[in-house]
Amino acid sequence: MQRNGGSSRLDIDTLHPPSADGGRYALGVLLVIWEGAGETIVAQIRSAERALVFISVPWSGPERQAREVFRAAASRLEELVPELHVRLFRLEVDEDQPSLRWLSSLGLSQYAEAGAGSLIWLEEGIVTSSELNATSLGIAGIVGRSASLWPSRA
Repeated sequence: MQRNGGSSRLDIDTLHPPSADGGRYALGVLLVIWEGAGETIVAQIRSAERALVFISVPWSGPERQAREVFRAAASRLEELVPELHVRLFRLEVDEDQPSLRWLSSLGLSQYAEAGAGSLIWLEEGIVTSSELNATSLGIAGIVGRSASLWPSRA
């Protein structure tokens, strides 16, 4: 991964929730999470109308657990309330100066140092909520907070 100019990539999964009859799978739900570090992904986060950002570091066990909670919550968001139109990001901040500067500009530099798998909700680049550890909220808490922060757009 480039660190100077930054890089980003898409992590795309197709979710297949069980159908009502329990035996077959319903049409899949597309889950898109932008992942990466550097100026490019920070610019994407800043320009998103609504963004949920997971702060990622490679050296933390609690972060890895929180990442699974984030991914599961992201899946539930797309399944239950896709009309929220939230862009999902996993920002890799370890030793990445553009990402660290961005966190600092938000007053949230402690999220990189904690390595706890923090979450930031933004609307048009402005922080509307944050959480030090995604695991402490759990899947239902992340979905609930997202839905309460942003009214649905059907």
